Amino acid sequence: MPVRLLRYFALASLLLLAGCTSGGSGAPDPPSSEDIISSPQGRGGSSETVVPSHSEERESFALSLPRRGIFVATIRWGLTTLGVFDIANRALAPVATRETGELLISGSRDRLAYLVREGPNPRKNFVEVIDLRRRKSLAVKPASDFAILGFTLNPSGDRLSYAAMNLRKSRSHHVTWRAGLADLERYETRLSLESGPDKVLEEGIPVPFGWSRRREEIFFQIKLPLRGMVKQGIWAMKPDGSSWRQILPEASYTGVPRLSPDGASLAYFATSQELLPQGYIPAPGEPPANVLTVMNLMTGDKSVWTQKSGTAFGAFAWSPSGKEILVSEQEWSEGRFHDGGLLRVAKDKTQAVVGIGRSSPFVKVTDVLVCGDGSVFWVEELGAGARLRAMAARIPATLLTHPDGKIHLFSCLE
Repeated sequence: MPVRLLRYFALASLLLLAGCTSGGSGAPDPPSSEDIISSPQGRGGSSETVVPSHSEERESFALSLPRRGIFVATIRWGLTTLGVFDIANRALAPVATRETGELLISGSRDRLAYLVREGPNPRKNFVEVIDLRRRKSLAVKPASDFAILGFTLNPSGDRLSYAAMNLRKSRSHHVTWRAGLADLERYETRLSLESGPDKVLEEGIPVPFGWSRRREEIFFQIKLPLRGMVKQGIWAMKPDGSSWRQILPEASYTGVPRLSPDGASLAYFATSQELLPQGYIPAPGEPPANVLTVMNLMTGDKSVWTQKSGTAFGAFAWSPSGKEILVSEQEWSEGRFHDGGLLRVAKDKTQAVVGIGRSSPFVKVTDVLVCGDGSVFWVEELGAGARLRAMAARIPATLLTHPDGKIHLFSCLE
């Protein structure tokens, strides 16, 4: 087999493992610039998509949204169903079902953007953006030979920042990439950053994960795709590609940081070796997080909101007010960490919300969410299935079960 073909398959395999194995519509890609597929009035693209083509999905997409709900995704056997969970009626209204592989999604207001896969070729990744209020969808496709690695919507939901890697030109010692910006109202795209001899970060690729309304900056996590998507530092820049600056170095955090709702603060986990439990043996991968730190992005000041000896933290999410963070706490027992409960963490106060895993040590909390009225939701995985839970009259209640699958929470509809 030719060396070039071997190299291509190696790159494709890494992207498949990283969850970037999405497929497009099969239409030919433009040779040099990203293209938005939208309504017939859009600028470019040889195929359009307004709503899902299947009749049952089109009917679901036209359903009225509940007054109070949660944007969720359920995953089973490689298929992802996006929908709105009606809290009052405890019913899930599906919006669209797609083959997504590992889920990549970004939400903002009434729009959801997610990576779609329809085949094994990662060059055919495309991002579909659903507007739930207008009941229409559009897709963002990469340039020829590029595969999309990640993206994020801006707070108003009318622009999408994305990163893509050129599979044909990338090598083990150098990757070719581009970071761009898609205007979802004007159906236009433009480049913000790209690799090159005189450009930044030739080895790593900046992959966007958040957009600050307060600072009008896009936040990126640097990843090394040819090393199994190893994560490096956190950086930020203006949407036009200017004011590129480092926020956090590689060794100062673990996991993926989260921007506060107003974009003025950045919360992230870190690991203090002194707080790890006795008998803990380091395992491959990222170390357990046991320190929650919040950075003021306006001043650069950092403050530890909570840290606990002998425990670790898992899933976390900001409250809509930005004054609290909901965190899942993991307890050390019998040589491993077990999810034990949820905590409300403020700058100067930590309060227990509910105990979770004490009755069943194999329960794993994978997602948490706080709505504007203070309601707390979380997802538990036990074995091969998942369930959505919430507090009802101060008692944990199961709202939705999903056997042999997973559930992800994104935002509240209020």
